[in-house]
Amino acid sequence: MDCPFFIRANFSKKTGQWTIKKAAIVHNHPISDNLGGISTARRLTDTEKTIVRDMANAGTGAASTLAYLREKTRNQWTTRKEIHNEKVVARAEFLDGRSPIQALYDEISTGDFIFNSKVNSNGSISGLFFCHQKSADLARRFNVVFVMDCTYKTNRFGMPLLNIVGITATNSTFNAGFAFICNEIEAMYVWALQSFEFVTKPLVIVTDRELALMSAIAIVFPSTKNLLCIWHVNKNILAYATTKFASTDDTNAYMDDWNQLLYSSNELDFEANWATFQMKWRPSHDALDFEMNHRQSL
Repeated sequence: MDCPFFIRANFSKKTGQWTIKKAAIVHNHPISDNLGGISTARRLTDTEKTIVRDMANAGTGAASTLAYLREKTRNQWTTRKEIHNEKVVARAEFLDGRSPIQALYDEISTGDFIFNSKVNSNGSISGLFFCHQKSADLARRFNVVFVMDCTYKTNRFGMPLLNIVGITATNSTFNAGFAFICNEIEAMYVWALQSFEFVTKPLVIVTDRELALMSAIAIVFPSTKNLLCIWHVNKNILAYATTKFASTDDTNAYMDDWNQLLYSSNELDFEANWATFQMKWRPSHDALDFEMNHRQSL
């Protein structure tokens, strides 16, 4: 808009003061009603910073936090960037020079947690298992079936996370334990399961086809039954069947029959459904051979 306003000033480190050298303090437009472009208007007050930190600790996202501030504090100019910046400052203050995994270790070592750590030759944590005492009580009470799955490096610690989930008598789930491990190898899985052994000994463990984890289960819990997760099995079956059938209708019919087999109510029904399944889909022998490899896990 070719506004002629400008100001040139110098800051003196010695005196801590600003000195205006030259200025033209005139404008060719009225004062704007929108203060969003002024950084001082977007800044969070001390009260708002406390709110942002409390909501961040509760797991609230930036969008919800921003909506709350606009409603409760009437701050219409703050953006997600200011909220993000405050979270970054709070995180840096909390870590205080520690790595995230070290900070987590410090937190659980002073709380009501059962935990175990593994340190490598460099002094860095290569494994960290932890379970809250209340979760341990549930795991001991409902120690029949546990589901174990390892996420990839998608968390802030940059380490795979083995998540152990228990199942109650009412089919509700609970977190029975967590283990950050440096690598998804048999030795690290053995260490994690040995740590969980101090909590309870499962009767059944359900996993995906993670061979290193399955081998570790056989070592640490030799009497425990290891079953493959139906969801993972179905995912593999569907991916394979899609390449074997020309039409979607055939694929869907195949998957319907396969799921009827999976959810057989007893062993006799399973054997009968298996015989029917083989007879119906015998012409698609390639796909059937693939299912034969999964039969032992059902």
